[in-house]
Amino acid sequence: MRDLLQNEVKKKLDTGKLIEKKLKAGEMVDDEIVIDLVKKEMIKYEKDNKSYIIEGFPKNRVQAMFLQSVGIIPDNMIILTTDRKFSEESVNDRLKSENLKDLKAAVKDCVDNSGLGLAAVRELYKGFYAEIKKITKEKKEQELIIEDIAKIIRLKSRTVASRKPPRILLLGPPCSRKYEVAEIIARKHGIVHVSISDLLLKEIGNKNDNSQSILAAINSGELINDKFILKLLEDRLYASDCMINGWILTGFPKNNSQIHYLKSTKAFNPSKVINLYLDDEVIAKRSAARRLDPVSGKFYFIGENKDLNKDISARLIVKNEDKPEIFEKRLNCWKKISPELETVFQPKLERISEMNIETIVEKISDVMRNDS
Repeated sequence: MRDLLQNEVKKKLDTGKLIEKKLKAGEMVDDEIVIDLVKKEMIKYEKDNKSYIIEGFPKNRVQAMFLQSVGIIPDNMIILTTDRKFSEESVNDRLKSENLKDLKAAVKDCVDNSGLGLAAVRELYKGFYAEIKKITKEKKEQELIIEDIAKIIRLKSRTVASRKPPRILLLGPPCSRKYEVAEIIARKHGIVHVSISDLLLKEIGNKNDNSQSILAAINSGELINDKFILKLLEDRLYASDCMINGWILTGFPKNNSQIHYLKSTKAFNPSKVINLYLDDEVIAKRSAARRLDPVSGKFYFIGENKDLNKDISARLIVKNEDKPEIFEKRLNCWKKISPELETVFQPKLERISEMNIETIVEKISDVMRNDS
């Protein structure tokens, strides 16, 4: 990163002059400038299909979020740390030739800002990075650090774990219990369940200009306008927890334009697609038996759930989407889009024809393990 900045300074353009001023004062260069320089380098290496190591980036939350926003998850992240005294001495050595009015204050600000930025990067990449401590300037210690880094890279390359976060698209007709399955998978594998229905309910709760349009479409069983769906989905999938940990998505896609969006957006293209297949007769029986507990938000199936007591039974309701005329629209929508989904995602598709939740979860877990 420092080489990129120095090269920009040598061009003697306005951006370079601004960079030079910041560096001499021991201040952070503006994120916009840093990100633009890194982006150009990344594009070059990605196009040439070359591996690379970035040093000195990301240094704060904004820079880390940039990596996630373009769908780049490092194979390794190594954080080199030291104690405050060593940091202050190193910064002081670098800045003492700049004739600053208050060198001590400049050193303190530089170390403080670096610590805060690093804390944000750690939080975003929690459980993902390796940390190595440097305490002296001795050449021998530097050689040991290089050896440790090499070990980390070799270990990562041999692991059976996935090098990229899993992106699971869970499909299925209405009442195939996709939501319940996805919740279990998310907990079991430490990934995020992204539910379109949850995103829509949250948006309705915001009581903004979109709320009434979304609610009207849900109540009538019609498909919701893509402009609402895609914006909500994009904001959620670009969030740091999804980008780092991976996700399992339910309730999407429901039309051809949504299929194209998912397939063509590099950061969102699923690594595996699971289709829960059920006969029409089974689907109809489940819809007739499904009830919603308005207190907990949990669905129950009359005759299936053993934990259904009298208190819960008394407050159960039939959700609007399970009313016969609305359910028929939803089922017809699934039948219309299902063949297209299977065709488009065929190389990544796994079909599961099961009724038992535990069996479904285990089969999806096997698919995820085999795909890693």
